[in-house]
Amino acid sequence: MDLALAATVYRRAVIGGVGDVPWRREAECRLYGRVVEGKPLIMGRRTYEALGGLLPLGDAVVVSRDPAFFPRDVMVRSTISAAYNACARLAKGLSAREAVVIGGATIFRLALPVTDRVYLALVDEDREGGRHFPLLPPARWRPALAGPQYRPDGTTLFELRTYERRPEPAPGPEPRSY
Repeated sequence: MDLALAATVYRRAVIGGVGDVPWRREAECRLYGRVVEGKPLIMGRRTYEALGGLLPLGDAVVVSRDPAFFPRDVMVRSTISAAYNACARLAKGLSAREAVVIGGATIFRLALPVTDRVYLALVDEDREGGRHFPLLPPARWRPALAGPQYRPDGTTLFELRTYERRPEPAPGPEPRSY
């Protein structure tokens, strides 16, 4: 099963403030619905609490180290690895080929080294916030798809970009010893 990240990213890589989800626009919510539909989700506790019912969470796993955190509508795991394993089991029942990490900043940073794909909605607006999306080094990530999403007046609302992880470089020849 593949692992993907999905985020709305504003200028300066801002993805939100403490305890809020920036993408409350109808078009962005529809985008997230298309990206995550029929796939198990992974998110951090603060993202789960900030969502407030914006997405259906029936097949979601929340990553939290808080032993007192027991929501009724999702599974809870203490590590990204354990959440991935739980999603792999969920994915079989859903016939899904990928699980999607939907935030927050710490969970994105922890999941990025094992992620296969990244879906970004890039919004060309300033947004206050102390949470940022991790950098995608071009040596490790290649753009796969890009396309603007338009407002009814024809101006750009956001640009959807998909990135794929580049294959690991083949090992070079063994260095000679002289």
